[in-house]
Amino acid sequence: MTGFYKLKVFGLLVLAGIQPFCVARAEVPVYKDASRAVHERVDDLLQRMTLEEKISYVSGVNNMFIRAIPRLDLPAIECADSTVGLKGGGMAFPPALALAATGDQDLARRMGEALGREARALGVHICLGPGMNMAR
Repeated sequence: MTGFYKLKVFGLLVLAGIQPFCVARAEVPVYKDASRAVHERVDDLLQRMTLEEKISYVSGVNNMFIRAIPRLDLPAIECADSTVGLKGGGMAFPPALALAATGDQDLARRMGEALGREARALGVHICLGPGMNMAR
């Protein structure tokens, strides 16, 4: 091998070795970093959302979903009424007033755990409880 050829090969090897360090790495947004504190993640996400996206997040779409925001890689979130069991199937539970009348905290905990297992099995992300519809 000639000296020039050796120099070219050496140069290519050096460039190939440092190339991975020269490539810009995309930073993970704070709101996607599970190692960060929840309030930091929430603050970061809210700063990135437009006013329209924030407003869309307080209303439903497609029968009990919170709409996805693809720009931020936020998936649609399924909600279900759950005051006496999950809407659309599963176990039926006594109304909260009847459960409260028993005074049995262990029974209330077991009912909540059963509701949670059912929700997870059905792909429900948020169980909605009693509330008022302020829009009507």
